[in-house]
Amino acid sequence: MASARVRLAAAKAAETFLGKHGESPQAALIQFKCGEAYYYNEDFNKARRIFQGFEKQYPDNALNPYAKFYEAMS
Repeated sequence: MASARVRLAAAKAAETFLGKHGESPQAALIQFKCGEAYYYNEDFNKARRIFQGFEKQYPDNALNPYAKFYEAMS
């Protein structure tokens, strides 16, 4: 399992990517993974906000049920 430092670095890299390439075909997956990184780093408020944004921005995405789960667990 990745360390807290590695997860935080991954989340920050994901946020940077999304800021520059938010229209990328990979943006939904990267946003989801960013939320997971914060969740597993136990930053539950940040994770919840990211998953809420994911659900709103990508309502038909196949990862949406998982985002709802992580949001509820945060």
